[in-house]
Amino acid sequence: MRGCLTLHDGSTLLLEPDRALVLGRAHASPSAAAQVSRQQCQVSFLSSSQRLLVCNKGANPTLLIPRQQGSTHTTLTGGQSAEIAAGDGIALLSSHPEDTVTFTTTTDLPSAGPDKREEAVAESQPVMVILCGIPGSGKSTFCNSLMSRSQQPWTRVCQDAIKGTKRRQRCVSAAREAMKLGRNCLIDRCNFDAEQRKDFVALAKELGCQVHAVVLRLPNKLCAQRAADRIGHEGNVEGEEAKKVVGMMSRPFAKSGVPGRQEGFASIIVCNNDTQVARALTAWANYSPANPDPSVEYSAHTSARQLRGAGAWQGALQRIARDPHSAGSGSQAPIAIDDQCVMINDLYPKARCHALVVARDASLQSPDNLTREHIPLLQHMQEEAMQWVQQQQAEHPDLPPFRMGFHSVPSLPQLHMHVISQDFDSPQLKHKKHWISFNGTFFLQRKSAS
Repeated sequence: MRGCLTLHDGSTLLLEPDRALVLGRAHASPSAAAQVSRQQCQVSFLSSSQRLLVCNKGANPTLLIPRQQGSTHTTLTGGQSAEIAAGDGIALLSSHPEDTVTFTTTTDLPSAGPDKREEAVAESQPVMVILCGIPGSGKSTFCNSLMSRSQQPWTRVCQDAIKGTKRRQRCVSAAREAMKLGRNCLIDRCNFDAEQRKDFVALAKELGCQVHAVVLRLPNKLCAQRAADRIGHEGNVEGEEAKKVVGMMSRPFAKSGVPGRQEGFASIIVCNNDTQVARALTAWANYSPANPDPSVEYSAHTSARQLRGAGAWQGALQRIARDPHSAGSGSQAPIAIDDQCVMINDLYPKARCHALVVARDASLQSPDNLTREHIPLLQHMQEEAMQWVQQQQAEHPDLPPFRMGFHSVPSLPQLHMHVISQDFDSPQLKHKKHWISFNGTFFLQRKSAS
């Protein structure tokens, strides 16, 4: 079974069942694509038994039309019509293989005229994405995959492909040329600290464009092996010598931590494994002026996946930082909320009183991300904690002193400060390691509260 789409210029397109067709793109003939791209049209569905799915504001041409953020879906039956424009998708929902379906398009609409979405695309500014990661973390693979999957124009600027001196400056120049042509730009270099990133951030600011960061923090051992296994690498970082390079580069990365929003980033996505990298890639492949913040899609997909499994608590603090009321009700309801932090009871308390003060800045994943600029935030978190401690001590005069602090290697992403009474009287204190985590060098004490 196939559908025949007849456009108003007389050209025809075949539509396979259960496969999406995005109008105004390479699937159409040049003349048809030009016609659909310039103006709104109407598709009339002529069938007695089939159904047609229409997705406005973009669709993925390799899959049955997905439900993307900002899109609307309409299912048509025989005799019904719907408006379409460039970037819209249609999918024939399969049924009997011998059925024949016909679609026709027309520009005879009262509202016919230039497609506002095309104008938005034309007027939108390009974006810059700065990849951060040690050799072998997959920066180039991410860039190449994104360029092949995205419907947006991208240019990859790779320092490894540039020979000679002043390579960073030449990368900046190449990025400038690409973005002045209206192309989104991928900065493919290690970018291990703010100093290495600042020229690119400054360029984006100069051009009035947003700059985003994608951080690939995969295990050093995995990156070293991948780098060693490469053949024909642009920068010749391959073979056994590549392992030494990875080891050398991993140290400044560990020292500098992940990028922060204070550098000027509109969004920051941090990937710690290949699964998260794949989600980040999907989120950026769906980037468009109608879907301008891939980090929202990435976070939503990550949280939804985590909530389905036994590790539902793993991404909970990030979710709570974004939406404090998602913490729950009753004993899990937020204790305090403001624009800087959220205070909640620990889900697995290791003492009679055990709470967490969670920073809401998405760029603060652990104590490693803290700088002198965050001292006011830490003071505010401490003040929130002290108010709660005083309340607990008033209600329970027999409580021992409290301590506040951070785990040097937190088990959960999103910066959070523990506020815990020193009785360690809890059924959740099941192992020696639990006690040690609050009574050794692993616990970075902020202040004691008596």
